[in-house]
Amino acid sequence: MVKKFRLILVFAGALLCACAQTLDTVGESDLELCLDPVPVPLTKAYVFPRETHLGVSVWEYHTGAWQSGTLAVDGVEFAVKGSAGEGAEGGYWRAQEPVFWPAGSAHVGILAYAPYGTAARVNAHEGVVWEHVNARASGLDNLLYSEPRTDLSLGVNGQLVILPMKNAAAMVGFSFKSKLPEGAHVSVTKIQLTKVGCSGSFRSLPEPEWALDAAPEDVVFFEGSEVLQRDYTPVGSPIPVIPQLLEGTVTVTLDDGFSPWTLSKKLPATLIEGGRHVSITASILDDDIAFMTEIIEHIDDAQEGGE
Repeated sequence: MVKKFRLILVFAGALLCACAQTLDTVGESDLELCLDPVPVPLTKAYVFPRETHLGVSVWEYHTGAWQSGTLAVDGVEFAVKGSAGEGAEGGYWRAQEPVFWPAGSAHVGILAYAPYGTAARVNAHEGVVWEHVNARASGLDNLLYSEPRTDLSLGVNGQLVILPMKNAAAMVGFSFKSKLPEGAHVSVTKIQLTKVGCSGSFRSLPEPEWALDAAPEDVVFFEGSEVLQRDYTPVGSPIPVIPQLLEGTVTVTLDDGFSPWTLSKKLPATLIEGGRHVSITASILDDDIAFMTEIIEHIDDAQEGGE
């Protein structure tokens, strides 16, 4: 059954003109809700995957706050339909059964998440809620949510709703540089951090917030063999982590080809926030790990900062 709820926004001037023609030709009742999710990315090169399905909730309201409006669309699945060349609606995310803009003076508020079906619930006060997320399982780095888009109206906003999507998790890795004697050929074979929360629940409103719900664990961030360099160099690949305050002990296993040894040191309290891709950065000395005090954030896959 087609839902009589009408919607769609505009991104650029050319599209706005096209939308105006559509309004004149088709009329309000035929304008379908289309979404264009735009990531607030872990790196600027990140592109929202077109195969990802969204869970979308829409509130209709006339006056007051959007939270007091009527829930008109409750967790409906949206997916890409058509291609970018198929008119104004082609290549955007739409519902299987079309959802349309409301008539008259009604405004709408929108919340969305991805992947579809993963959220425990979505409502106007808690936002997107995930419960008992296990960071050890795959998919933590793919949990995306939108901030509310509110005060949207057909007359002002046009057809296509641009929907910024944020990552609920963080990506955390390690970068080291060698301060060992010249000529030393040493490899990192293992990195472990204690006291990492690996299970938690998330809500996006009123502010994005994780609550850890299990005892912290020891997490291995890297196992393999990476030769220490004289400049800060990532060791292994970052892994998804539930945002939290990290303050456990880092143990690095080293090998010079003759006998392995370990260095351990308590990590300075480091706050990891959602949507960030950061490196815990340190120098390796003969008998110590010297941590940098600032967080190094990766942008466009390039590491910035240094000692």
